[in-house]
Amino acid sequence: MPNFKHHFIAGAVVGGGASLAWQCLNIHGERNPPSFWGIIKRVDPIEVALCAVGGGLVASIPDFLEPASTPNHRAFFHSIFFGAFLIAVVLSLASWKLGKFVTFSICAAVLAYLSHLFLDSQTPRSLPFIGLRFLAKLRW
Repeated sequence: MPNFKHHFIAGAVVGGGASLAWQCLNIHGERNPPSFWGIIKRVDPIEVALCAVGGGLVASIPDFLEPASTPNHRAFFHSIFFGAFLIAVVLSLASWKLGKFVTFSICAAVLAYLSHLFLDSQTPRSLPFIGLRFLAKLRW
C-alpha cells in the first residue's frame, strides 16, 4: 500500500519530469534550436529540482486532507470524480489567458496530484467514485 514516501517520490518524478520536458520543448521550439546536447546544457537543474520537490508535496496533499487513519480513509479528495474535475480544470486552462509558466505550473501540480490517485487506485480498496461518505455522518 502506498505511503507518504511512495506518493512523494511519484509526485517528485512527475513534477521534475514535467519541468524537464517543458524546458526542453521551449528550448527546442526556438527559431534556431540547438542540438540535443545544446538543449541539455541549457536546462535549469534548479528549476527541475524545485518542481520535483513541489510535485512531491502536491502528491502528498490527498493524505493531508484525508489522513490514512483507517483503511476506509479515502473520500472526496481521493475520488475518481475529483480527479476528473482536476483534468477538466487543466483542459479549460487555455481559456484562462494565464502566462505560460503559470499554466505549466498548474498542469504539473495536477499531474502530481493525479499520481497519488493513480497509486491508490492500484490497491485492493481502489478509489471511491465520488467519496461523499461524510454526508452520511451529517445530521439534517
